[in-house]
Amino acid sequence: MIGLVVQLRWRLWSRLVQRNVGLLVSTIIGVLVGLGLTAVAVSALVGAGLAAPQLRGAAVIALAMLTLSWTVLSVLAAAADSTVDPSRFAVLPVRPRPLAVGLFTAVLTGIPPVLLSIVALATVVTWSDRASSAAAALGSAVLGVLLTVLLARVVVGLLAGVMSSRRGRAVGAALISLVALTPAALGLALGSGLPATTLDTSDLDAAATVVGRTPVGWPWAIPMHVQAGDHAAAALTTLLTVGAIAALWALYERQVARALTAPLRSVGDQRIRGRGLILRWAPFGALGVIAARRLVMWRRDTRLVTVAVQSLVLPLLLVTQSLVTGEAWSARIALIALAVLSGLTLLNDLAYDGTSWALHVTTGVRGWQDRLGRVIGTALLYVPLLAILYAVLTGLDLVPPDARWPSLVIVALGAGLGTACLVGALMPGVAPKPGGNPFASTTGSGTQGLVGGLVAFIVPIGCLIPVAVAGLVVPESAPAQGILLVGSVVWAATLLGAGITLGGMRLDARAPEMLDRLRRAEL
Repeated sequence: MIGLVVQLRWRLWSRLVQRNVGLLVSTIIGVLVGLGLTAVAVSALVGAGLAAPQLRGAAVIALAMLTLSWTVLSVLAAAADSTVDPSRFAVLPVRPRPLAVGLFTAVLTGIPPVLLSIVALATVVTWSDRASSAAAALGSAVLGVLLTVLLARVVVGLLAGVMSSRRGRAVGAALISLVALTPAALGLALGSGLPATTLDTSDLDAAATVVGRTPVGWPWAIPMHVQAGDHAAAALTTLLTVGAIAALWALYERQVARALTAPLRSVGDQRIRGRGLILRWAPFGALGVIAARRLVMWRRDTRLVTVAVQSLVLPLLLVTQSLVTGEAWSARIALIALAVLSGLTLLNDLAYDGTSWALHVTTGVRGWQDRLGRVIGTALLYVPLLAILYAVLTGLDLVPPDARWPSLVIVALGAGLGTACLVGALMPGVAPKPGGNPFASTTGSGTQGLVGGLVAFIVPIGCLIPVAVAGLVVPESAPAQGILLVGSVVWAATLLGAGITLGGMRLDARAPEMLDRLRRAEL
């Protein structure tokens, strides 16, 4: 079963690559970036063991945060590899346990887990001053990789199950926010307990001891206990790690069994009662219908609910950091981040439509109408959020009440939406199937989305430079601030109009090819 599932996984991925050159290019870029990050991490771990043994405590902390961040990124970046979905085996005579073993082994053969394994094995050098601690590091590396990958799979599966119903989406949104904010909360807690200027060995050892008592730090703290001669703590931590892995495995196996026995559902079998207030009040014409449909789908589609929550995590994190530390800069960045991320939510809109986008093609909807309608629907959701956030931060004296920051937010919003309109027409990306796991992805599709996301994030930041420079040189008088605000509105409208026009022209010229790409990109 293991060999069959692993072979099936890579055969499916090879066929995806043959049909999608962009997926291959993005995968190569992702591998190169991953290798670079892995080289940095391995060098740091080797250096901590050979050149700077006083930093071994930092290695325990970093690896524990890596385990936690792995789960967070799997949720936020839809990085849970579902190239081989267990539900596809429902019509075959297979048992849950052998299939779970094969599926998990196939996941471990993916590129990210392999790079994680390389980093984990570097801890053998970190604790190589003693043979016993080096041997313990080898065992902890195996346990750490299993715990990291399995924890991410189980958490993503649980969240997907919660969000499968409409009533559970609010609960799922809260859980996603909790999962995403946990690493930041731990970082703030550890940072507040350490000196702000210098760290000595006792500081790192104390922090590593605290982190080693948490579930994500259990496997990585085993060689630390062995190196310190505390074999009782090492044995207890090992037992706790094995117990955690066993509990997670039981949950994972249960998830696979549920996927095998769940009734098969076809897309479109959901019954919609009435048009609802949004569709009922929508103006006539393609623009009104497209904008209203996007608002309705933000509420009904679990995948889009997940995207909306993901876009709010970073601003919420920055605002929380500002409230805890009293530093205003993170709250100000939160405003810009929310404006830019509103464009990223529009980036894969065509992928979320999938082949149903054929309705736009057959009914003669122009490309600019498609782009502008989606922009209106997104703006109706995010403009009020930006206004509320700005009012709250201004009331807390975290953002100055002048025209500079509103100007930056307006340009970030216009540039973010405009860039997403163009990039989304060039690279529609991929999306999970409707009604499926909202966190699912295929091997390499996460990297493909990351490339498009980086473009849609970097370009708006570059468009902010003229406004930021103008804000520094423009006097604080009311007329000058008014000119800055008006100029920013014109600049934002220009960027948004260019993105809508160019993206619409791309769709008009390549509508049949785009529809074929959407068909081939379905998971």
